Amino acid sequence: MNPGEKKIGLKDIPGMRVAFVSRTGPYSQIQEAMKTLMGWVTNRGIKPLGPPMGIYHNSPASVRPDELRWDIAIPVPDGVDGEDEIAVRELPGGKFVYALHKGPSDQVKTVYDELFTFIGQNSLRPIGPPMEVYLSDPGKAKPQDMTTEIRVPVAVAG
Repeated sequence: MNPGEKKIGLKDIPGMRVAFVSRTGPYSQIQEAMKTLMGWVTNRGIKPLGPPMGIYHNSPASVRPDELRWDIAIPVPDGVDGEDEIAVRELPGGKFVYALHKGPSDQVKTVYDELFTFIGQNSLRPIGPPMEVYLSDPGKAKPQDMTTEIRVPVAVAG
């Protein structure tokens, strides 16, 4: 996949148990939240069942940066319980529209625009918050080499 390249589709994704930290505030705090979560996972010897992800409960297009609500999460095995600021919950599975994006995070808005156009053109409707699954390590990959899968849970409109 080349930088800027996108692939949009529909797929079924199973539910998963995730450990997460919730935040309200600007996205510039994501790296700090990721360090908090990954440090907690590492210090407890937990083997994650997948890559970390962001779950975005509202949009910078509709609220001020200090009102943005988001979580940083990572899939964990059954039996893992949260503590302190780390919580654990089940994310429901189902049908998701997804786009695979390779490139800098500041180009993600166009991917969201294309995803929501795809949703509308295919008689679907969003039924939950968008998620970004970070397939590349932001601490190691160059911005142009970052690969992110953006997911939106959907149902047939009607």
